[in-house]
Amino acid sequence: MATPAIASLAASFPGVGLDVMTGAWTRPAFAGSPNVHRVLDSEMMLGGRRPDPATMARVVRRLGGGGYDAAIVLETGLWLALLPWLAGIPVRSGLDSGGRGMTHSRAVAVVGVRHEAERYLDCARAIGADRIVRRMTFRPGEAGEAEADAALRAAGWAGEELAVLHPGGGANPGMRLESKRWPVERFGALARRIAERGPRPVVVCGRGEEPLGAELAAAVPFAIGIGARLSLAGLGALAARAALYVGNDSGPTHVAAAVGAPTLAIFGPSDERRYGPFGEWPDGTPIGDAVAEPRLAPDDPAAPFLSRSVANVSVDAAAAVAERVMERGARWRGGGAGAERRG
Repeated sequence: MATPAIASLAASFPGVGLDVMTGAWTRPAFAGSPNVHRVLDSEMMLGGRRPDPATMARVVRRLGGGGYDAAIVLETGLWLALLPWLAGIPVRSGLDSGGRGMTHSRAVAVVGVRHEAERYLDCARAIGADRIVRRMTFRPGEAGEAEADAALRAAGWAGEELAVLHPGGGANPGMRLESKRWPVERFGALARRIAERGPRPVVVCGRGEEPLGAELAAAVPFAIGIGARLSLAGLGALAARAALYVGNDSGPTHVAAAVGAPTLAIFGPSDERRYGPFGEWPDGTPIGDAVAEPRLAPDDPAAPFLSRSVANVSVDAAAAVAERVMERGARWRGGGAGAERRG
């Protein structure tokens, strides 16, 4: 969700080197980006944890040695906000929630309910970005393309149109929330509905989620089962050639939207207004959409997690949204999977 702000900075300041500081978990998201010059190691500074003094000193030295003119902090934690100030970077933009951004020279107030990517774009605007890119981006690269192709061929793909289904997610180094996962049997029922329309289902999952992938593949015997064999780049390349991607509120779902896959994200305890698929086709229609029951209204209060269950989402509701995003994608993708119509 940071990639629209990064792309907007690159478009607004051509020739300026843009470095990204992040941890090992998210580093692959930037590996192939044409907008990112270098990826620096934040060690364990992300996620609001109180760092030990030695770690903080190392990261400050790393920043201070880069000769940076400006820094943008896309997290509301106090410790990250301190880093560019301690490193002596003159222009410091970032999110300010509850006074935790007091060291930013151009603080962006966190007010109301907005998509996280929109807040990050505000931080880019605060340092002068005026060419705004309103979509997430991810580049699988040639290695990712080759990996996806090899996995499909090995699984018996014969060139049919594809619909990718990912039943996992809800786990990362800072959180485990498996209540984000839509029931596997509903993924199976949706896969059968999608197949009636034409695309052949492909089942993928993350490492450690192999039982979920196997359960879904067994429920849809005509599906292509790839499971957890793909890297992030391989998954992105697979999604880019699909007519539809269906997943829970998770990183892989955002990767799918970022490569231009018509994306359906199924929501429950998390807030689709803040974390839904972000990005637009050239006519302004969304690349992806979220389904939840009940849907949150624009003026509903925000909460870290909601009592709403992902199990409230019916197969009928998911199928209706899937049909919409596939139709929108078909209008813009031509000349091969993943290509956009120009004009």
